[in-house]
Amino acid sequence: MAEPLAIGDFVARRSYDSDVIFKVVAVEGDSVLLRGVLLRIMADAPASDLVKVEPDRALLALRSLERLERKIG
Repeated sequence: MAEPLAIGDFVARRSYDSDVIFKVVAVEGDSVLLRGVLLRIMADAPASDLVKVEPDRALLALRSLERLERKIG
């Protein structure tokens, strides 16, 4: 990853086709601790496997999930 990661950044894992959006919880050297934004999941990954996600994309995904939850009831 070209630019350094910071706590609070939204990221996705390249090796998993960016299927889950995470928030950076901690950075220790090249190891990054992640917390799922839409899923209740924690993971760690090398920084080189991460791609930054624009906050707007993460918020849009959250709003879509909230609309779906309201629709389902």
